[in-house]
Amino acid sequence: MPIPESSFWFDVFPRDPLSHKYVRHVLKSLLPFVGVGIAVYVLDRFTPVTMDIGIAPYEMAGAVLGVFLVLRTNSGYDRWWEARKLWGGITNQCRSMATAAAAYGTDPVWKAEIICWITLFAHATRRHLRGEHELPEAMRLLRGPLAAEVPRSPHPPQMIAMHLARLLREGSESGQLPDAILMQMERDRVSLLDYMGGCERIVKTPIPRAYNTIIRQFLVLFLVTLPFGIIQKVTWMTPFVTAFVGFPLLALDEIGTELQNPFALSQVNHLPLGQICQTIEDNLRELLPPAKQD
Repeated sequence: MPIPESSFWFDVFPRDPLSHKYVRHVLKSLLPFVGVGIAVYVLDRFTPVTMDIGIAPYEMAGAVLGVFLVLRTNSGYDRWWEARKLWGGITNQCRSMATAAAAYGTDPVWKAEIICWITLFAHATRRHLRGEHELPEAMRLLRGPLAAEVPRSPHPPQMIAMHLARLLREGSESGQLPDAILMQMERDRVSLLDYMGGCERIVKTPIPRAYNTIIRQFLVLFLVTLPFGIIQKVTWMTPFVTAFVGFPLLALDEIGTELQNPFALSQVNHLPLGQICQTIEDNLRELLPPAKQD
């Protein structure tokens, strides 16, 4: 799918609701630290107590904290990019399997059926990864009792893969598929299950919680004590400088958390699985016999 066009100011002031939600969440997390900055300034200004502890410790601590946050963000991006590569594999295998069925199958009914089931596999995998239990695409792509039976399955993609195996066996027994093509299509079917399993691994294996906890404890300690290090240099600007330093740090922390689950619709940077599945369906519909496209 094409990379969307953008501009500098469009990224600075995004219009989509999820981006606004993301910024609001970061600002909400920032408010307590700004409050600490205000309190430190008030105490330093109106009491005889000296609040300054020097900026030197924060120069080193800030560098270490930045490294930790970047490492976690990179870990999250690796998961996001791996998920995109897995879905690229699903897209390619669906096309490969459907093309072979359309090219070598001689029964139009069999060809239309197997292509519809391949299309449904992509939709079912998308909804399975997002924890959605409805599968309206089944009623649109299938006929008969199976259209209602597939969504009730504990694992719809696996049930669809099983039915694809039955269709391949039927194609072989009817003499439509040469042995070499049958073996290739079976490899494509197994690859679909492998890619789906890779996506399930990402969903069910989050980044270790201890990793997130330690980084966030360090981040909170840094931002809570930061006003004590800058109060003598910036005086009344202490709350603003705290916000200026804290926003990118908290944003990096939030990005690292967001990228852990690239499939959830609640995440700003979720993969566009709906568009990917629609592309698969459009490509595969072109392979259907003309009478089955309406």
